[in-house]
Amino acid sequence: MWDINGHPIGEPFSGHESEVISVVFCPDGKQIVSGSNDGTIGLWGISGNSIGKHFIEPKSLVKLLIFSNNCQYIASINYEKTFRLWDLRGNPGELFRGHESVVNSIAFNPNSKLIVSGSSDKTLRLWDLRGNPGYPFSGHESAVTSVAFSRDGKYIVSGSDDKTLRL
Repeated sequence: MWDINGHPIGEPFSGHESEVISVVFCPDGKQIVSGSNDGTIGLWGISGNSIGKHFIEPKSLVKLLIFSNNCQYIASINYEKTFRLWDLRGNPGELFRGHESVVNSIAFNPNSKLIVSGSSDKTLRLWDLRGNPGYPFSGHESAVTSVAFSRDGKYIVSGSDDKTLRL
């Protein structure tokens, strides 16, 4: 960890066996999640202590992680057409299937009851937490690389390799 002046705080967190690809704070600032090319996800206290065993992403590298806004779930993207929801004990939840190509970005809505995903298949999908997909949102001419909800949860914005944003 670092302070905003670039000074390290404490010792480095260790426990992964390969490169760390993604790190994110829980919105409450009390926990950190990390994803590694060793196929594991680590949950940490801000003092650097590992919370439980690392989660195992079966047969996959971890590309991106996000915390739900209520800090109850972690979602992980691998390099495949799916993404996964986890609880904080490391129990894998639903495997979200429905895209025809690699998932590039995911975001929880403000109340943490929905997830939006963007894919190289040029679509977005809106999901409930059980993994049920809505109809694909289409309109981009290339891969969807970034998605986000507005603060009030009424809108979704997507960015694409086609050099556009869509609301």
